[in-house]
Amino acid sequence: MRIAIFTDAFLPMGGGIVVYVKSVATKLAQRGHKIFIFAPKSDKNFRMPKLHKNISVIQHRGMKMFFYPDFKLTSILTINDIMTFKKLKIDLVFFQSPFSIGLKGILLSKIFKKPLIGVFHTRIDTPDYLSNVKIFSKNKKILKIARLYVYSYYNQSDLILSPSKDIKDELLKNNIKRPVVVINNFIDDSLLSDKDSNISIHPNSFVYLGRISIEKNLPCLLKGFKIVLHKRPSSHFYFVGRGPYVDKLKHLILQNSLSKNVHIIGPIDNSVVLGTNFLTKFKAFVTMSNSEVQPLSILEAMFKGVPIIGPDSAGVRELIANNGLLVKKNSPQELSKAMIKILENEKLRLELSKNSIIYSKNFTSKKIIYDLEKLFNKQLKRQPGELNIEIVS
Repeated sequence: MRIAIFTDAFLPMGGGIVVYVKSVATKLAQRGHKIFIFAPKSDKNFRMPKLHKNISVIQHRGMKMFFYPDFKLTSILTINDIMTFKKLKIDLVFFQSPFSIGLKGILLSKIFKKPLIGVFHTRIDTPDYLSNVKIFSKNKKILKIARLYVYSYYNQSDLILSPSKDIKDELLKNNIKRPVVVINNFIDDSLLSDKDSNISIHPNSFVYLGRISIEKNLPCLLKGFKIVLHKRPSSHFYFVGRGPYVDKLKHLILQNSLSKNVHIIGPIDNSVVLGTNFLTKFKAFVTMSNSEVQPLSILEAMFKGVPIIGPDSAGVRELIANNGLLVKKNSPQELSKAMIKILENEKLRLELSKNSIIYSKNFTSKKIIYDLEKLFNKQLKRQPGELNIEIVS
């Protein structure tokens, strides 16, 4: 197959979507498919690495979004896009995000009548996500418009992929008219190794790994950990990642006098996360995000045998069973109780750790890429829909 992947997030950005696109493209390329990644143009000082001989990255100039500078707004569609797409002889279009590059993929699939598959990665219709634009987060009309936009966007697809059952159920309840299939996110388990990371971590430490952005509910993590420190003052918390909320997070750490116990160590390459013992140095992986679909960072922690602490919310609860502790959403008090429980009960922590490894076997790349490839082949045999470029109705 000749597959076009349209994504508004790609290297040198970090985050789950970037890891997902890179992993899917690489695994499909290894199976002999030709992959063409359409993405925003990276910064001038970044040189795009060669991912695989069967992968080409086609970059598009854009300008940074004022509310989320890591994302770029590109042109919707140009004559050059049409000519390039035609020349590449694309068989199938696979889009990752509901912004300008994703829209480009939708329009090109309609013009050339190619099968269109969208994977639902980003819950932009939630208050947490819209809090990136402060005036929008509590505005019910804006939330309604955002929901109308994102679901109308995905209704252009021939098929929608949802990484989790919770999100599939949510989509079907909210005016999604296209078929929705659950295909889990996955981890490239070929990268797994226990080499020494050479990164020094304090004893009794917890970690958050992911984008440092406002929709991840990071202030709740700080509040919960601050309560932990009253009982266990030798504990530490590490934030690993990058994003537009870093400066605000640093300010909150100083404001709460947490600088000695809370550390921001920036982004760490996926090869270090999976290929070393870095994550195993922590007592647990912790998140309180309510805007998830199925976090790759949790899967990474599971593969490394790390217990998970997270909120009872869509996109997270399915990943926490006997491998971690579910806590009440937006509750620093409940979060602190779970963290203290992990610190005080080593037998429990070891049991959760063992179960994380067992549960992670459901998210191996070989199984999930096979399922994805089978779905792609099935779509190629279908008659694609008629031209319809209406995005919001």
